[in-house]
Order: sequence, then C-alpha cells, then structure tokens
Amino acid sequence: MPSNATIIYNGEQVTGPLKHLIEAGGIVFVPILLLCMGILLAFMFTGMGLIILGFLVFFCLVSFSMTFPFLLPLLIPLFIVWLVCAVLRKDKTDDVVNSK
Repeated sequence: MPSNATIIYNGEQVTGPLKHLIEAGGIVFVPILLLCMGILLAFMFTGMGLIILGFLVFFCLVSFSMTFPFLLPLLIPLFIVWLVCAVLRKDKTDDVVNSK
C-alpha cells in the first residue's frame, strides 16, 4: 500500500527496504499501544466504578435512614452483621497472604 509520507534521516530521504521497515514499525507499534491503553482504561474505570458504587451505597443508606427513621433498628443490626463479615473476611485474606 503506497503512502505519500516522506521519511528523512540525516538530511537524506530514506528509500528502499529500510523505508518499508520504518513504515511497518507503526503497524506493529500501534496495536500494542492500543492494547496497553485499553488495559489501563479497564483498570481505571473499574476502580472508579467501585468508588462510585461505594459512595452510592453510602448515600442511599443515609437517605433511607433519614427518610424512614423507623427502619433504624433494622439498619443497626445489619451494620453489625456487615462489620462481622468484613472482619472474618479480613482474617481469611490475612491467612492466605501469610501462608505464602
């Protein structure tokens, strides 16, 4: 596929097989670059999504507790159960990390 790009190196125009090799470098480089950018964006959006989800859950709990104050006796035991599960899960992950 011919191109109209001119490659100049040390003041001289590059021709022949070297020109094709330099042009092919972009064909090899761009897909690798796009793959790396895609992986980076996937991790970045996943992390941001988890942070946004955490804030959403927190604000929903706060708004529900203000809207329906009679449910507060139900929310307090649920919070305690959540804390117990978090502590047990933390101990389990610490055991896995320490066993290595």
